[in-house]
Amino acid sequence: MLIRKAELYDAGAVYALICELEEQALPRLEFENIFASLLKLPEHFLLIGEVDGRAVAFLHLRIEGQLHHAAKIAEILEFDVEQSYRCRQLGQQFFAYAEKLARDNGCIQLELSSNMLRKKAHCFYERQGMHKFHYKFTLPLSGKTVNENKLGV
Repeated sequence: MLIRKAELYDAGAVYALICELEEQALPRLEFENIFASLLKLPEHFLLIGEVDGRAVAFLHLRIEGQLHHAAKIAEILEFDVEQSYRCRQLGQQFFAYAEKLARDNGCIQLELSSNMLRKKAHCFYERQGMHKFHYKFTLPLSGKTVNENKLGV
């Protein structure tokens, strides 16, 4: 797999991957606007995994200083390998690349949040050496009440 920096022309492929991950169609125009703006931010690394010239994986890594660590932290915000390409070691290769990128940028920790329903993803992250030490709390601000945890909401 070739890992490279995402370009504006990758928006469609990344959109498809993220919609697959979230199990829902996201608003396309808003997605593309956010994607374009993130490409310009130096603390955001939007990466594409290509197989035979086709984007089959996406990883979004943010690096920032955090006061409660008094150091730089890398956070994987989005990470998906197209379902038909999973279990081929592509995820491990991509994760190792993100870990090296974080180390090379002086980060002391790599972290991410993952929906509690993504049990296979949790096993993957633990196999990469990660630990479950935190909870993530969310509060919907859209006025929509969410009473259950399910993908696509």
